[in-house]
This record gives sequence, C-alpha cells and structure tokens, in this order.
Amino acid sequence: MPRFVYTSTGASSTVGCGQYIADWRMGMPNPPTITVTCVPTTSNATFNAEWSNDYGSSVSTFTSSLANWFVSSNISAVSGNSYAVFNWPVTAVRLNVTAYTSSPSVTMTVVQQG
Repeated sequence: MPRFVYTSTGASSTVGCGQYIADWRMGMPNPPTITVTCVPTTSNATFNAEWSNDYGSSVSTFTSSLANWFVSSNISAVSGNSYAVFNWPVTAVRLNVTAYTSSPSVTMTVVQQG
C-alpha cells in the first residue's frame, strides 16, 4: 500500500508544495481510494489539500505549476487536523500552505489503496 508523508515548513509559494503522484501500475482498485490527513504542529498555518488529474503516463515530467489543481472540499482553508477521502481516480495530490504568521509546520500523509 503506497504511503507518502510530507511536512511543509513555510508557505507553498516559498518552499513549494509536497506532491504525491498516484501509482496505478498494479491496476486501479474499484473504487479507487486515496486517504489524506493533514496535521499542523503549529497553530499559525492555513492550508488546502489539492488534487489534479494532469499527471499521466505519457508525460515525461510533471510540472506542478502548469497543472490544474482543485481544492478538496474537506481540506479547504483549514488550520486544524483534517481528513479527506478521494473515491475517484486522481493522479496527484499536494499540500498548499496558503497563509501563516511564523514558522508553520503542517504534515500531510497520503495512503493509496492497493
């Protein structure tokens, strides 16, 4: 079962976004399920979990800034522990820290079924 953990220590505009690329090489489960948890270790960050379907096997490199990203309805402009489940195929998930006051820290964990 693929698992990805990323901790952000600044705004996504300055440190970038943690990205998870879904691995469907072993076949896609029915239904496809990806769980995302976001846990801030400081109380001064606002963040989103975002997903995209722009990554594909025919693409040799994935440029996050060129992708179309959609904000998860469960993890949108939040500052506390958050949880979301994607029950549809997505090809990428990222953590986007949108605002903070000083030294933010948010950890995103992604677990893909299969």
